[in-house]
Amino acid sequence: MMNNKIMYDSFELLYVYIKKIDRCFEDTYFSFTNDYDIEYDYDNKRLKIVKKDSSVLTNFFSNKIKSINLIVGKNGCGKTTLFDLLGLMLNDRYDVFNLDYKDEISGWFALYKCGSTNEFYIEGFNPRLLFNPQELINAQMIKQLYGIHFYYDFETMMIYEKFFSNITTHARVPFLYYNQEIRNSSLFPQTNPKIIDRDDYSYLINRKYIKNGKLTHLYYLATNNYDFFKEIENESLAIVIKIKNESYYEDEGNFDLLFNSKVNNDEYLKLEIKDRYRYNLLKTEIYDIYHNVIKKNKEKHDKYLMELKNLEQFDTIINKINLICKITCKYLDTINGLGVSFGYYEFLDEICNKINQLTDKYINYSYSTEKSNIFSKINEVCEIKINLNDQFDQNVFSLLKLYEMGNNGPSLIRDFKKVFKVHLNNNISEGELQLINTYSGIYYALTNEYKNQKSAIILLDEPDKSFHPMWISSFIDNLVKLVESIDNDMKYQFIISTHSPFMLSDVPKDYITCIDIVDHQRIVSKAKKSFASNYYDIIKDTFFLEDSVGMFAKRKINEMIEVINNIDNNINEENIKRVNDMISVIDDDYLKNILHSELNKKISNFNQKMALELEQENLIKRINEISMKLGELND
Repeated sequence: MMNNKIMYDSFELLYVYIKKIDRCFEDTYFSFTNDYDIEYDYDNKRLKIVKKDSSVLTNFFSNKIKSINLIVGKNGCGKTTLFDLLGLMLNDRYDVFNLDYKDEISGWFALYKCGSTNEFYIEGFNPRLLFNPQELINAQMIKQLYGIHFYYDFETMMIYEKFFSNITTHARVPFLYYNQEIRNSSLFPQTNPKIIDRDDYSYLINRKYIKNGKLTHLYYLATNNYDFFKEIENESLAIVIKIKNESYYEDEGNFDLLFNSKVNNDEYLKLEIKDRYRYNLLKTEIYDIYHNVIKKNKEKHDKYLMELKNLEQFDTIINKINLICKITCKYLDTINGLGVSFGYYEFLDEICNKINQLTDKYINYSYSTEKSNIFSKINEVCEIKINLNDQFDQNVFSLLKLYEMGNNGPSLIRDFKKVFKVHLNNNISEGELQLINTYSGIYYALTNEYKNQKSAIILLDEPDKSFHPMWISSFIDNLVKLVESIDNDMKYQFIISTHSPFMLSDVPKDYITCIDIVDHQRIVSKAKKSFASNYYDIIKDTFFLEDSVGMFAKRKINEMIEVINNIDNNINEENIKRVNDMISVIDDDYLKNILHSELNKKISNFNQKMALELEQENLIKRINEISMKLGELND
């Protein structure tokens, strides 16, 4: 068994113990399972694992999801520290954590369930936390990250048949990590991403970082799962593909005269819309190559102009522009003595053919003609607009795949981004962009990494950052739908950090770990309120108001909550009216509605008439707000 790579049908993170890592935590543990009770005795180097009857929560979220664990706490409590410890690749982890192998108490370990009933795996730093020196293979193992595969006897509560993992036993057990700080945050990167794909040379756990989603995945998700993006209240959301406007029409030199002698505007204006698009694209690239490449080499330049002069007349303007572009790209291939063929014209031709397969509805075209000296200049907009609320179109999907070739194509020059500007239309906020970028990134990772594995562990460090509360409240539901839409046999375990209360209502408290800071010490505990709890009960725990609002706002909200909690038969109408008015000042509609609802509910227990009057007053205010917004839009 030691000489073969270990492969598992299942792999699940159960437990993490941190003795000392010089950041945040010391002598702290985290449990991520409802199947086992796990205890660690540092003094006796003893690990106790007890099976639990957890049938109630089996497949609770989905048949494809083993569990969804939440790590909750305010900023600075250590959520990212924990996730970095678990999710960073080996080299990156050692850059972040200053672990001293000479210090006997410095170290940590993570316990995983794998394979059959009694098979487990441990990775960590400093195996002396679990084993006596005589049990270790050699002293070298102490100095580095280690991995130990072992069997566990549940009757004697003892480890047996353990062995240290090494390169020969290394397997690609999937561990995916999402962290906005280590990924390129743009859906349309202009430069190479910060994160590069590389192997993680640990022993068993193979980390990969969740990068940005790709346009194809965004398009697929949006068009096949419209409800999935219903949070984005923008029916006109679209991907826009526009030819880069690298125009040199003002040059008025020999090249302009020569080019315009071969093609003219009258012929151009008679073209169908897709032929205009081809013409526009090829002309732009011809001018770009001429001015940036050919013109800088006199010998090639003179030869090129002579070749254009000697061109025979052709029957159609499209044939003319195709041939001129072929000739121009030939000079691109050989300039500066490269002597290689980039196949750039073939690449442009492929793009044009993909566009030609689209229906006309995707192509927006407008123009105006401007006279300038001896030239007629056409000012035009020529773009492809792909509405994300449309039905899925395979031809659109094929075009977007060309965009994603990028620098992965046959050469550096065959890059879609050199030809087009690609973006989402401007009617989208930064938060909306982050929403779709996050989901499409997760979708890409789940469908493209470790395709042949049976299970995966996914760490999501505050994926809801900058989300509206309404979006946060639907995150778990959307994540479940996302996983269920993937056609594979994998089993997923999610561990998600957040400092928002709005996810908690969708997760059983057994799967929620809270981190608090008391007297500069981190206190780890299980949640008190969770699955199907109303938001008011969760929010009134001041633990969740620490970071989401300012200190003055937090104090005011707590005052409102205190008044609501203390409403009884002796209702003070003046105080009730004042609290109701204070709640109306809150600009976050989600929080405002929660507090209004709870206030009305408490009042109705003692004075239904007053509750209805307050509700009526609030509805009138809301109607007036809507009327004002409609007026602004009409203006």
